[in-house]
Amino acid sequence: GGYLPVRTNTAPPLVIPRKGHGAGAGPARAFALPDVSSTMIREHLAAGQPAKELEGLLPAGLIAYLETRKLY
Repeated sequence: GGYLPVRTNTAPPLVIPRKGHGAGAGPARAFALPDVSSTMIREHLAAGQPAKELEGLLPAGLIAYLETRKLY
């Protein structure tokens, strides 16, 4: 057992807040996460709305997976 040595030459963490949870600091201010949640995606698909409408929020491969397997 024992502890591993701490690396001191790593980049500092970049914390990007979600909408409604404060503003980012430093370089994080340049990023914006999409206003999306897994609940919203499930509700969208459960309502029978096309997965194609989620383009830009989900990777194309995931949209194809959801469509071919008729999930939700």
